[in-house]
Parts: sequence; structure tokens; C-alpha cells
Amino acid sequence: MAAGDIARYEETLELLRTRRSVRRYTDEPVEAELVEKLVEAARWAPSAGNRQSWRILAITGRDLISSLAEAVTSRVDEVRDDLRPSVARQVGGYLDSFSVFSRAPLVMAFIHRGGVDMIRAARRSGAETPGLDPEASALASAAAAIENMLIAAHALGLGACWMTGPLLAEQELAALLEVPTGWRLTALVPVGWPAESPEPPARRSVERLLRRVG
Repeated sequence: MAAGDIARYEETLELLRTRRSVRRYTDEPVEAELVEKLVEAARWAPSAGNRQSWRILAITGRDLISSLAEAVTSRVDEVRDDLRPSVARQVGGYLDSFSVFSRAPLVMAFIHRGGVDMIRAARRSGAETPGLDPEASALASAAAAIENMLIAAHALGLGACWMTGPLLAEQELAALLEVPTGWRLTALVPVGWPAESPEPPARRSVERLLRRVG
């Protein structure tokens, strides 16, 4: 491996290592130019069959963001009332985090669409193709785009957080955002100028994560 390749790897790895899930932001807005840069990074993510079966809804209106948070809080309260006393404190604290996106000046809502199983459609029998799930493929493609956006946000000095907890209120959020029929919410990604510097989270070792086969 050439020295330049190693240097580029180390630079990239440092960017990945220093990225954090930021949940507190200043009141400063995120400029439209930076929003476009985030989407530019996301659109270069790989996707199943290059279908790019995801879209992004950029939300900056305080009233709409507040309405989204209220919908999530309402669903959280319903779940909280149904918690067993033995786990209420532990799980309740986790549930409280589902609406922290309300603090961000910008919320990027990712949506995805499963589409058609092309192989199944082409088969004479019309039988399902085991392991080929259009919904799973679209979800994985959207996840790759989200990761690209998170890295780009960090590179630009912005803070962001990948959130699936708010999908507890998926139907309510989809209605508020007027998500088109056939599309589903993937995640909410609040973005803003960071007002905190989280400590690095623990990570499992390479040895624990890796299993060599063959």
C-alpha cells in the first residue's frame, strides 16, 4: 500500500473516530448552502441496484418541529404508562430521548420506498425470492445515505444524531410531514451547530467484531 493511501486512510479514520452523536445545539440556523452539501454527500452513498430509493425532507419551521416532537411525546407517554414497574426508570429515561430533535434548528427526515422485487416479477412462477426483500434493500440504502450525511456534517463542523426512536410515532409523523403513499420514514436526523462535546463511546475491539471464515 502506498504511503499516500495510508495517509488518506488515517485521515478518514480520524474523521470517523471523532464523529459524535450530538443532541444539543445552538440557536444558529444551518445555512441552505450547507444543507445542500449534506445532501450532496448523502446522494453518493451506494444503494441496492442503484435505485436510490430514498428521499430527504428538510424541516426548519419551528412550529412543525414542535408538532413532530409533541406527537412523539404523546406516544411516549402511552408507552410509559404501560411499562412494568421493575424497568420503568431504566426504559423511561431512554424514551425521554426520543424527542430531543426538537432542540435542533434543522431536522432531516429520511424516507424510503421498497418497490418491486424485480426477480420475483421476472420469474414464471411468481414465487418470492428468499433473501431478496425490497423493503430491507431500501432501508439499507437509506441507512448508507444517512451515514454519509453524518460524516459530512462532522466534516463541516456541524453536530447531528441518527434517531429511530421517534418512529414510535411513525404514523403521526408521516401525516404531519405529508409522506407520500408507498414511502416510509427511515429516521430523523437533527442537525445544528453543536452546543456539547460528547465523550467517545465505548467500541468493541476488532478481534471481537471480526470472524475469519475459510
